[in-house]
Amino acid sequence: MTTSIVHIPGSMDCREKLLKNPGKTYAVRPLPDIRKIAVHHSLTRTGSAESFARYHIQHHGWPGIGYHFVIEKKGTVKWCNDLTVKSYHVGRENGLAIGICLVGDFRKETLEERQLAPLMKLLRFLCTEFDLRAEDVLGHNEFPDYSWKACPCVDMQVIRNMLGRNSEHSRQLASDTGELDNLLSPALTFDPNHLTTNPGESVIAAVNRLGLFDLGEVKARNKTFDLKKPSDKPVSVKVKGPVEIVPDNLKKLIHALERQDYKVFRNDTRPYNLNIVGIRNDNAVPNAFDDEIHVFWKYQNTWNTRTYKITTDPGLACSSIPSINRELPF
Repeated sequence: MTTSIVHIPGSMDCREKLLKNPGKTYAVRPLPDIRKIAVHHSLTRTGSAESFARYHIQHHGWPGIGYHFVIEKKGTVKWCNDLTVKSYHVGRENGLAIGICLVGDFRKETLEERQLAPLMKLLRFLCTEFDLRAEDVLGHNEFPDYSWKACPCVDMQVIRNMLGRNSEHSRQLASDTGELDNLLSPALTFDPNHLTTNPGESVIAAVNRLGLFDLGEVKARNKTFDLKKPSDKPVSVKVKGPVEIVPDNLKKLIHALERQDYKVFRNDTRPYNLNIVGIRNDNAVPNAFDDEIHVFWKYQNTWNTRTYKITTDPGLACSSIPSINRELPF
């Protein structure tokens, strides 16, 4: 177990630079008391460790900033309090939790990789140092008495999935390889800005379980999903950003495909992730282009669609086409 920490990789040490309340001090705790990590968002679109320290002292009358770390918009990690400091951020659990605040209002904004990557690096370091499991990393709203709190408004289960391995395994890996940077820089393969269901859970059940998102807004952003149907595998749906607009004709086509268990490609992070569907007309008229191919794809939350006239019916024999006789010039 860690007895002292003098350096935290990737952080800027601001512990002696931030404003302190001259008349008050925080209580302290032994490091072995630390059993949890609390992730917060600032509920502001801008901010810094310095501005939060001023606000906590001048408006709340606290001894100093309430967080141990602040991750600012550009990804700068500021170390604000000694880890022995029992600062104010999760009420009755202050004595056992480290507080990390992400600058942002993630009720509406998305958590971008420039903040997500340093958050994961910091979490992996702290979990390794304090023998914590991924399950010990909680959002503010997951602590007792704070289920009503819209904080941090990212799917913490995805964060825990990203942590992946328990701290005992992580410590052994770091010891065996001697490459802590590899341990602290995992590939980011999940999106905490989406709501992710548990296996066997419907989207509506996940919304109700987390209590963070408005069901009407989830429906508006995911119009082609069946939100009531449980899935054997985790399902990720968008809960932030622009409302998804699906043209009526395309909505019917997607619904018809999914009723038949066909896969519809919805990844909108790259252009031309194409869905190609042929629709045959009931009339089997030869030499008539009365069937259709529909090509549609989603890119940056916008559905694009193209329709082309084709025929799937055999044409008449070539011999029926009139021939042209003319003398060739040789």
